[in-house]
Amino acid sequence: RGIMVNRAWGAPSQQLHERHDASDFENTTQDKLNPEKSEG
Repeated sequence: RGIMVNRAWGAPSQQLHERHDASDFENTTQDKLNPEKSEG
């Protein structure tokens, strides 16, 4: 989990730009925030 926080590169499912709660790891990774970009 610590590797994912503030990460802005790599697979969108492994990017968590901001963490405010433990549930952010499940709900707010970049693939979930921008689904149209992660399908490629």
